[in-house]
Amino acid sequence: MSKSKVEKGTIESFNQSRQRCISHLRSLSSIQFSRDCIEIIVQGWSEIPFNINAALHNSCAVAYARPFINSKTKKGEVRYPIKFLKGVQNFDNKLHKHIIDLRNRLIAHADHNVFRSKMFTQMIGDEKLILEVGINVKQIFGISSLKLAKRYLEHIEAVKTGIEINLSNECKELTSEAKRFPLEFEKSHNIPVQVQKINATTENKLLPKPIGPSAEVSDPILPPNFSEYRYQTMTHKFPFVENGTYKFHENGVEKEIIFEIS
Repeated sequence: MSKSKVEKGTIESFNQSRQRCISHLRSLSSIQFSRDCIEIIVQGWSEIPFNINAALHNSCAVAYARPFINSKTKKGEVRYPIKFLKGVQNFDNKLHKHIIDLRNRLIAHADHNVFRSKMFTQMIGDEKLILEVGINVKQIFGISSLKLAKRYLEHIEAVKTGIEINLSNECKELTSEAKRFPLEFEKSHNIPVQVQKINATTENKLLPKPIGPSAEVSDPILPPNFSEYRYQTMTHKFPFVENGTYKFHENGVEKEIIFEIS
């Protein structure tokens, strides 16, 4: 997701900027979910059952690692660079590496060199009569230290803050360049324009939800009888203009609208 040397104000520059903004928001979505999981563990430490603790911890680790594991794209593999996060207060680089290692070796995959399974026999008498054969295997089953859980939460909060800052800065840079090079910015759009009628008055302070292809991210196509899942969409809006009153024309009639965004 690093910035390659492309001339500012070109279609390629805007395409790259869009992809960086999307990457920040994708990563933020994963980290937000990871944070929510570990927060439930911390807040419900004395009440939640061990199996719920284990499920939440697994989800926390998998969601946390997702931005930092190579993902395939049309232009090769990409991952979120931690160089954008190392300067954030409370970022814990040792814990960052540990969570990803834990995800790779004990949670998402089984590293047989970590938990060496054992097989045993139980016998009696001088004749060593075998009565039973057994097998022992082991898996990670949650987090057993509230101190460590709190360390997770503090670190993941820091990562979330860092990504939010990067997202905001990237979006501001995109809008700044778009204002300087509006024609090239418009040419970089890859979704057809959709016309939406609204009753514009001076009381309008928020824009309605968009319509058409840009309104929602499509659900994945899964095999029949295996598509009953819930999905969550994270939306980030950023202003192209300053808050204030703006005049425009609709069917030749001059109107004005108050625009505010928090």
